[in-house]
Amino acid sequence: MSWRSAPAGAAIRPRTTPEKRTEASDKDSKKKDKKEKEEKKEEVDPDHVKDDNGFERDARGYIMAYEGEDESIEIPAKIGDMEITGIGFSAFANKTDIVDVKIPDSVLIVDNNAFEGCTNLATVDFGQGLTEIGSEAFSGCISLSDVELPDSCSFVGAQAFFEAGAGSFTGSPAEYGERCFAGSTFTSFTFPAGSDLSAANLFYEAQLMGISLPSDLKELGESAFASCKNLKDLVLPDSLGTIGPDAFSNMDFLPELILPEGIEELPAGMTNGTCLDVLIIPKSVKKIGTGAVYDAAIVELQNPEVEIEIGGVTGGYVFIKDAAKFVFPTTEDEESVITAGHIYLDGVYDPAQIQGDFYSSVTVETQVQLPADATMEETDALDKWLVSIGYEELAWMSGITEEFIPESTTDIDVEGTCITGYHGSSDTLTLSRYVRVEEDGSWWLPYIDEVKTKAFAGSSVKTIYNPGSINIQLQAFAGCDSLTDLWLTGSALSDIGEGYYADDALVGLPDDVTIHLPECLKALEPEKTLAGVGMP
Repeated sequence: MSWRSAPAGAAIRPRTTPEKRTEASDKDSKKKDKKEKEEKKEEVDPDHVKDDNGFERDARGYIMAYEGEDESIEIPAKIGDMEITGIGFSAFANKTDIVDVKIPDSVLIVDNNAFEGCTNLATVDFGQGLTEIGSEAFSGCISLSDVELPDSCSFVGAQAFFEAGAGSFTGSPAEYGERCFAGSTFTSFTFPAGSDLSAANLFYEAQLMGISLPSDLKELGESAFASCKNLKDLVLPDSLGTIGPDAFSNMDFLPELILPEGIEELPAGMTNGTCLDVLIIPKSVKKIGTGAVYDAAIVELQNPEVEIEIGGVTGGYVFIKDAAKFVFPTTEDEESVITAGHIYLDGVYDPAQIQGDFYSSVTVETQVQLPADATMEETDALDKWLVSIGYEELAWMSGITEEFIPESTTDIDVEGTCITGYHGSSDTLTLSRYVRVEEDGSWWLPYIDEVKTKAFAGSSVKTIYNPGSINIQLQAFAGCDSLTDLWLTGSALSDIGEGYYADDALVGLPDDVTIHLPECLKALEPEKTLAGVGMP
């Protein structure tokens, strides 16, 4: 073998073995991988970009998660080069450490369930760019108080504030979804013109105590205020044309409900389970559904041509305006369209003026009453007619004005549920079950169940109407020297038997007083019974 010598002065390069070539290649590959990883770190991942405060956004610019631990947080307007335009689905759900949130103007949408279950979240400062709040976005945020939505917000989803809230809620001209405030604990609500409250169960079981409805509200949804037991003051705007079924159901007691003129139908179950004080049903109403008026102290029907379904109206005092035009329908199975303690037939002076099947369609517990200027002969004729159709226990009585509760009752002295005196100047007085009491510009109707001893002593009243079923205590009318006429109803004898009259309740009546009794009592020799309680 011959050896070849390198040229003089040339460097001799050592030979590389295959093993060494492989090792070098691996090192180059690792350097390349490391460089690529470093380059990728510098690239923007569109799905998972976090900032230094723990906020993570997605490719849409929505905040999708938060890993910070601050109680007060401020949503960034940007992360990287991307503007934040939304708060994503469940982004802050059940983060109970959060107390305050500030949302930038760039955010347009708070998505579904975004803050659901944040039980300690107390304040949210909404940005002025907000347009939409998703379903259940603040559901269960029980500490959230004094919410004020920006005017830009045009939609609030279903159950967005379900079982949430404290203090006040000021809305925006938005469309509000079903059960939006169901079970909420906000105490008051204010909604501007343009708000849409037509969704069902909007305030179902909410604990609100007061609400200002939009001035241009056209429709109120089904069961809108159902089971809102703390709400006692509700003013409906004149613009309202449609009320959903059961809108005011199961509220227990709603002192006054004023229906706007222009509404045409009272839906089925409108006040089912809710006792009302005064309900004036305007002339525009053409139909009253089953259970629409569940139990009211006073009901005034201004349209005598209104159609009433079975069980449509129940009230203590039911006044029918221009009653001669009302046609009482024939019903089956003794079901009534009107149930009343007292029914007033405005404009009716003769039983021949009563149209239709009165006996079939009306259940009256105590009285059928004529206008205040009805004569004795006219009231006697009505009484005979009532007996002839089977209403033998009913009483007639005039002396009632269109307002049911005469203005003279304002001058009756009341303590609790008892009449203690009368300081007015009227010659005629009706012992109504409800007495008008005024104070500081407002009025209410306490339920009367008793007339105290010598309550009318010294008064100048000449005529007293007693509708019955009121406890008359000792010498209640003694000292009422001007009294000339005392009207008693068909329930007078049974009232005495049931203990409504004290043994000397009528002791002290003037000797020349006239006791007026309905026709149905004359055959029962009522004088003997009345003498037992002191009638002279």
